[in-house]
Amino acid sequence: MLKILVPLLLILTFSSCKKEEEPIKLFDTNQLKGTWIEQSYRYEHFDASNIKIFEEIHDNAFIDKIDIGESTVQIFFPAGSSDQANYTLGVENGKIIMTIIANNINAEKNEIIDLTDNKMIWQLTNPHGTYRENGVRKVSDHYIRTITFSR
Repeated sequence: MLKILVPLLLILTFSSCKKEEEPIKLFDTNQLKGTWIEQSYRYEHFDASNIKIFEEIHDNAFIDKIDIGESTVQIFFPAGSSDQANYTLGVENGKIIMTIIANNINAEKNEIIDLTDNKMIWQLTNPHGTYRENGVRKVSDHYIRTITFSR
């Protein structure tokens, strides 16, 4: 009886242990503030099965630079134009989200996936992206845009 009871107790002990969730990686919001220069951006397009079907990587600027303040962000584009927007920080599904609201209409939710004193990476997931492959316009189920900034 003891030969059956000991292994059974061990199995119950280990199977009842629950893996702890990783804590949310928080950061000092002062790290966010200041001027950031875009280094690269990438679009990854996926089908409905979440299989990557196309990828675009760019070293030239989608955004020239951004200046992040207490609650506003000034976005400078390569053509010389700029936009000012408000932003909020929050946590959704364990992810740190920077919601940028321009002209009180568009709300863009960028996940901050990395932030150090000298580097910041944003990711945005959107449904139904369009891309061109060999000159043919195609539509994906969804896409992920990743932008890398540095100081």
